Amino acid sequence: MCDDGGSIIIRLLTENTVDWDNIIHIYKTKKYNSKSTQAVDWRKRTPLHLACIKSAPLEAIKAIIKLCKDLLLQQDYDGLLPIHHLCTETSPVQNFRFVLNKCPEEVLLHQDRKGYTPLHHCCISGKDVVYFEELIEMSGQESILIKDYQRRNVMHLAIIHGLGIQHLQLLADTCPRSLNMEDARGYFPLHYACCYPSISPHLLQFLVQRNQRVCRIKTNNGSNCLQLLYTAYREDLESDERFQDDFELATVNERQAFSEEILECWQKVVILIAGNSLKSMPCDSFTAPVHPTSSILLDMIQLDLCPYIFVRLALLLNTEIVREQDKHGNLPLHFAIGKPVSRRCEANYSKIIDLLVDTYPDACRIKNYADKYPLHLAIEREKKWNLGIKKVLEVFPTAIHSLDLDVRLFPFLLAKLDKHNMFKILSTSNSLMPK
Repeated sequence: MCDDGGSIIIRLLTENTVDWDNIIHIYKTKKYNSKSTQAVDWRKRTPLHLACIKSAPLEAIKAIIKLCKDLLLQQDYDGLLPIHHLCTETSPVQNFRFVLNKCPEEVLLHQDRKGYTPLHHCCISGKDVVYFEELIEMSGQESILIKDYQRRNVMHLAIIHGLGIQHLQLLADTCPRSLNMEDARGYFPLHYACCYPSISPHLLQFLVQRNQRVCRIKTNNGSNCLQLLYTAYREDLESDERFQDDFELATVNERQAFSEEILECWQKVVILIAGNSLKSMPCDSFTAPVHPTSSILLDMIQLDLCPYIFVRLALLLNTEIVREQDKHGNLPLHFAIGKPVSRRCEANYSKIIDLLVDTYPDACRIKNYADKYPLHLAIEREKKWNLGIKKVLEVFPTAIHSLDLDVRLFPFLLAKLDKHNMFKILSTSNSLMPK
């Protein structure tokens, strides 16, 4: 409970239209005793809290602090100090600077009930860079690393709330470690950048350049950056009929442009693929090619957890890349069918093999420079029936007759493959059955 003077001050400050001249007069003339001027409302907000929330004139802020400087240290019900409110509300920057210079350093590092410091609140409310510069100068670079109660630092929140490249450059240059910290869910700042379509390709490229290794790190639920990007653009991708399973890639109308959202997604895919392959990142003026190259496709296939739909997007943008051979004479199908695959990625891998065969069936009939058909590579790598053997065998079954002698003979073939795969092959090619 507060006395009559305190009640009057709180009532004046909570009116829709505050008479700031009257408030300034009350504090300058010390009309009420000091206890009254430190009254609080039902949310334990002091007159200084309310003045910061109401964007009071600087003279009012000065008058209140001059009479009751201790109000700078007083928390409201949510654990917020007056400086927190100045970082949250649309108060004039001169109010912020004045209060900032009056606050001791420990106040600038104070966390509210959610674990937010003034810097966290600046991220949430999207404050100008000047707020960040002055707060960091006063509180030190370590203030960027302070985590909220979900273990997110200032860099995490800056990305989540869509701050621009200037903000991120300031945070990254001041404290590079902020890019290399994970939150309670195992998310690094780069993971959050992949979750939001509002993050520009230029900003994503900046984050990958600064901490490229995160491209290969999975979150606690096993998702990598490419999978998070797919989730972010899933609705845009699946709304286009060209991404439906029954759509024939051979009938692609190249004159029909993709939406801006899908093309932006493709730019981000190229950036993340380069990051995953640990290649040196391109310069700041980099623009992802609209027409994918065969090297990009091979890098995508090489990654176990590259979503199938991104490989499909690459082929929709440039169907000719499935016909390009590398220096060993390998087509993308040879490369894909010969690579090892983990059990967790088998479903995604199977769809990629089917896609490559459906897009260019003649690839099953082409040997690489080592005189190997795709079917040969599938059997030599001991692939399962549904992970390459079935699809290429359907298109070009006679390839099995040109297997190397140590593989083609029945006893060796039986030793190479499990019984299930062996039965499938023999039922297709009876001539292999020993007499």
